[in-house]
Amino acid sequence: MNSTRRHTTGPQHDGRQGMVTLEVAVMLCVFLLPFIFGVVDAARFVSAGGAVSRAAREAAVWAARGRDAESVALASLRASGLDQARAQVVLLSNGSESGDQVRVQVLYDLAGYSALPWESVFPSMARAEVVVRHE
Repeated sequence: MNSTRRHTTGPQHDGRQGMVTLEVAVMLCVFLLPFIFGVVDAARFVSAGGAVSRAAREAAVWAARGRDAESVALASLRASGLDQARAQVVLLSNGSESGDQVRVQVLYDLAGYSALPWESVFPSMARAEVVVRHE
């Protein structure tokens, strides 16, 4: 009688290992990529918020010294790598005498700033308001 015997030296695979690898790859794409994009976008929003806050502080200090606040704020935003066309600088109160309050508000439009559509998660406007005393 002629019997055929199959001789294997390694572990036997029935095709499931390739399927598990494919499932893991798909799940990583579905869950890991949006997570990474979310972390990057959140970092960009925090960075933009810090830049807007810094621009408002610098503008308020310059306005308290009687100088042009808008050009200083826009220059600060430009130095931070932000598009100054999306910014709005508002001088809310400009005290003319020493000790008066000077209030400056800087608004920066963040619409379309992220890689993914996070409109319901992240704010659409970065806003900073600073009050200083006129020197």
